[in-house]
Amino acid sequence: MASTSDSCNGRANSPRPFFVPSDINFDDLSEELKAAIGGVIDPAYRQLVVEAGDELARSVGVTIVHLLWLEIIDQFELAEELDHALRPSATDKRQKLIERHLRLVNAKSKAGNFLLRLREFRRKFGVDLAQPAPTPETIEPPGGWPRSQSGD
Repeated sequence: MASTSDSCNGRANSPRPFFVPSDINFDDLSEELKAAIGGVIDPAYRQLVVEAGDELARSVGVTIVHLLWLEIIDQFELAEELDHALRPSATDKRQKLIERHLRLVNAKSKAGNFLLRLREFRRKFGVDLAQPAPTPETIEPPGGWPRSQSGD
């Protein structure tokens, strides 16, 4: 998975997720956003993407981390909007931000649930996706059924 280090931006040894725009300089961000990146995004990216066991888990991990990133950005936008809560014109915009945020949280929850189910399936059935999938010739028929000789 392509990522770059932000050592030049104050985050030595932290992988930079590919979906973070390259023109964003970590040092220019607010202290609150830096804390969210260091406390949530970096550890999640490392665990769910960099250390993922295979491509499928890595793909789901990228989705989860990207949703986390969007969720954090949304939370900052909502906080900004709440600062202006007394403006009557802000109500519709705030409501749309809240609705978008809830859709994002729901999508993150679904991706996380899929990753948990995938891990449980692999644990329960001992599936190692790094191994080649069985072919029809290598699968034994159930219950002693004879193997078809005609290829049917």
